[in-house]
Amino acid sequence: MKLGIILILSIAVLSACTITGNAVKKDATLTSESNLDDFHGKPSIILFGGTYCGHCQQAVPVFKEKVDDVYSDKVNIWINVVDGGKFDVEEIPQGLNSNLIFDDITETGCKYVPSWIILDENGDVALSSCGGEKEMGDMIKTIGGLV
Repeated sequence: MKLGIILILSIAVLSACTITGNAVKKDATLTSESNLDDFHGKPSIILFGGTYCGHCQQAVPVFKEKVDDVYSDKVNIWINVVDGGKFDVEEIPQGLNSNLIFDDITETGCKYVPSWIILDENGDVALSSCGGEKEMGDMIKTIGGLV
């Protein structure tokens, strides 16, 4: 009888941990397979760049210093490398993610890099920039207001 009760309680505890574990998706590591739902729960920045782009090559180290180093524990950050390459900044999650398309997320057309999108904690677009439309200062001001 005692063994049966212990077994039932153990199953209940393990089930609760599994349910809780699945519910806490907000701290999951972003990957090239992530979708927009994986960004919900805290503000997010998606930076679009290409390793062939000189402006992108210059922007990524500055982005790391001024955004990633300051906000990485408070926001989701992903660099969507449109040419499938990798930037020399290993600390920032990056890669080609075909689930994240600037035009689809912002409902506008953009064929330039570097571009970026800031999402609020609900996944709504708070600010975006196509090419050199806005500066990193605009990004920092917006993300600072969201955290």
